[in-house]
Amino acid sequence: MKILHTADFHANSNYDKFLESSSQIKEHIINEGDIDLMVFSGDLFDSRIFASHQYNKIVEEFSDLANYVPIFMVYGTPSHDYKGSLDIFEKIKTKYEICVIDNMKSSFIWFNSEHREFYYSQEMEADLLLIGCPWTLKSRWLTDKELKELTPKEQNEKYEKRFNIWREKILKINKDIFTILVGHLQLIGSIPGIHQDISSENHNPKLFYDLCDYGALGHIHNWWRSKNLYYPGSIFNKTWGELEDKYFNVVTIENKKYEVEKIKIKTPVMLKIDCNEDEYKEYKNEFKCNDEVIRLEDIVLNRNNLNNIWFNIETKNKNSYIIENEIEFWKKHLNEVRLEFVKIKTDTLERLEEYSKDISLEEKFKIWCKQKKEKPTEFQLNKVKELE
Repeated sequence: MKILHTADFHANSNYDKFLESSSQIKEHIINEGDIDLMVFSGDLFDSRIFASHQYNKIVEEFSDLANYVPIFMVYGTPSHDYKGSLDIFEKIKTKYEICVIDNMKSSFIWFNSEHREFYYSQEMEADLLLIGCPWTLKSRWLTDKELKELTPKEQNEKYEKRFNIWREKILKINKDIFTILVGHLQLIGSIPGIHQDISSENHNPKLFYDLCDYGALGHIHNWWRSKNLYYPGSIFNKTWGELEDKYFNVVTIENKKYEVEKIKIKTPVMLKIDCNEDEYKEYKNEFKCNDEVIRLEDIVLNRNNLNNIWFNIETKNKNSYIIENEIEFWKKHLNEVRLEFVKIKTDTLERLEEYSKDISLEEKFKIWCKQKKEKPTEFQLNKVKELE
C-alpha cells in the first residue's frame, strides 16, 4: 500500500505557485499509478476567501485530485481553513471520496486499499485506520454552553480530560491494523521558520508517538520528523523565512512496517545573502543594468529556478539607503527581492542576551530550557550552535 502525504498548500496566498506545485503532486499520482490514498494535513486555504472567485478555482483544482485517488483531510488553523470552508468537498462528485474531518468525536475512519473506500465502522473489512486530528480548538471538545459558562481554568481541565479520553479510545483499538494519524498541530521542538522561536511549544510529541504507526502532520512549513511523526512541509515557499527545498512524502506500507520517500517539488526558491555594506555594493555591480546574464552564476546554477533574493545587510546607518530606489534597481533583474538593513535576531536570541555574556549561547539556551522545565532536543541545540 502506498500513501501520499502532503499539507500546507495555502492556495490563495500565491495561486500560481500553488497551481505549479500541486500539479506536480497530481502528475506523480497519475504517472506512478500505485498511490492508494492521499492524506492532507490541513491549511488548504490561507484566509477567508468565500466571496472570491479564487475559492471556486482552488476547490476545483484540489477536488480533481480525487478523480485519481481518495483523499483524507483535516481542517488546519481557523485563520486559514476557516470554519465550513472544506465542507464543500463532501458534496462535490468525484471518482473517489474526499473525507473531511472537523469533529474529534467522529475522527476514526477505516480504509480499504483494494476497493479504495472509507468505512465508518471497525466492523468493515479494512487494512488501514485513519485518525483525524484537526487544529485542536476548545470548541472541538467543549459544547457552546461549556464555553460560555466555564472559567478558562475549568475549560482547560475539561479539554485535557476529553483529550485523554480520546487518546485512550485510540489505544484500545486493535493495533493489528496499520494506523495513520493525520493532524494539524505544532510539536514541541519543531522548527516553524526563521522568524519563529525555536523553542515554541504546543503539543508534547510523547502524547502522539503511541497513537499511530505513522504520524502525517501539517502546520510546520519545513520537512521535519520526530520519530514516527512527520511534517512534509508546505508545497512552496510561502514566507521569506522558508529557504529550504519543498517536498511531499510517499509512504510505502507492508506488514505493519513502512518506508518514507521524500519527493522534491520543483518550485522557485529564495537565496538569502548575509553581507555588509561593501559586499552589498559589490553584488549590485555584478548585476548588469541591461538585463544580461547575472554574474552570480556559481550561486544561481546550483539553485532551482532562482528568482527571489533576500539581502540581509549589516549597516551602521540604515537611513543612508533610499529603500524604494534599491528595490527599483533589483526589480529590473528579479521577480522578488527583500532588503533588510539590520542584523536579524530571532526571538530566542534576544531573550538569551539577557543572560551573562561570559557563557556560550548554547549554555544560555540550556539554562532557559531548565527554567521552562523542558529538555532541549539535539535538533534545537544544533540550531543554537548555528546561531553562535
